[in-house]
Amino acid sequence: MIRLPMASSNIKSIGYDSNRETLEIEFTAGSVFQYFDIPQATYEEIISSSSVGGYFHNNIKNKYTHTKLLDFSFREMELVSYLYRLIEANNDFSNVILEPGFKGIDGRMLRPDIVCDYQNKKLIVEVKKSVPLTDSRVVEFIKQVKSYKVFGDDTQLVVVFPVSLQKKYEEQFKSENILVWDISTLATIFSSEIEIIRETPLYPIIFNAGVKKEAKSQSVLFIEELKSIKSGREEWSKYQKLIANCMEYLFAPPLGKPLYELSDSTKTNRRDIILPNYSEGGFWQFLRDNYFAHFIVIDAKNLTKHIEKKDVLQVSNYLKKFGTGLFGMIISRNNPHSNAILTQREHWIADNKLVVFLQDEDIVQMLTMKDSSGNPEDVIRQKIEDFRLSL
Repeated sequence: MIRLPMASSNIKSIGYDSNRETLEIEFTAGSVFQYFDIPQATYEEIISSSSVGGYFHNNIKNKYTHTKLLDFSFREMELVSYLYRLIEANNDFSNVILEPGFKGIDGRMLRPDIVCDYQNKKLIVEVKKSVPLTDSRVVEFIKQVKSYKVFGDDTQLVVVFPVSLQKKYEEQFKSENILVWDISTLATIFSSEIEIIRETPLYPIIFNAGVKKEAKSQSVLFIEELKSIKSGREEWSKYQKLIANCMEYLFAPPLGKPLYELSDSTKTNRRDIILPNYSEGGFWQFLRDNYFAHFIVIDAKNLTKHIEKKDVLQVSNYLKKFGTGLFGMIISRNNPHSNAILTQREHWIADNKLVVFLQDEDIVQMLTMKDSSGNPEDVIRQKIEDFRLSL
């Protein structure tokens, strides 16, 4: 849904879907809510009001059914129950069983989330709320889902995610003959049934995935530009500028606007992008409190090859507790070489300098989450978590 920016101290932007009579409000605090059964006239009145916040408080707040958009506060078991209700209501499914128990080859009890018949096949469905995805998580999920193959070779394994899945991760599941139902697939399969879960936080997620966007969002435009840039020195500046624009779009505010091509006092260590971090809450304050990240240091590498040891050293040399802080990111087109990973670990263990690696698919995942009013910083948080737990 396309939202219009508002000149209000409390409301950042407002959008409206006339077909569904749904009003979407992004508040300056960062949360996004949808309000249902809103007349077109009410939408026109609030966006033209001299006091948008006042109009909202007097005419909409606590007066209409509403839900927080992409509210992942629900638990995984609740997500399973929402999906079970959708499957039960869809006549294309039959013999639906919730959490059946079976013994595996090793005698352990296996309990997939849902087993059902669909399109002449028995589906073994495993629901995963976890976002964002990383390589290690995908490997873990594949191992778990494949253990259900004990039910027979005529079954189809399915993994369900309440988000849009990146092509890289979808291909990993596909290579193991595991079918992926991401949020777009759910919106297609259950387009006629979603009203029965209208009171749940899953409803607006599926609803928005099924709405055809007439205009491309800024996230989509960035993703298209990213795919168009060729790796290598010739388009290095294009890539660096795009990454800076993406970081500003994703994180400013609460972070400050990017500062470009800054060097330290010796003029020997230069970094592409720095975002001031004066955030007073959430993930960015956590980084400042625990990694002295008063500034977020980013090095954008449009390399045709892998990130090497020297690239990590360049960023690490710029990180100083009394300067920018001890946290930085290298964003590149390819995965890091093993010597870069070793250097990353050495500098963390010896000097408490944390350098995180991100690739194109991580940028795409963050932009996709931004479009769904999610928390794109969760991708960075998950990278840190995976790194710390790997030591």
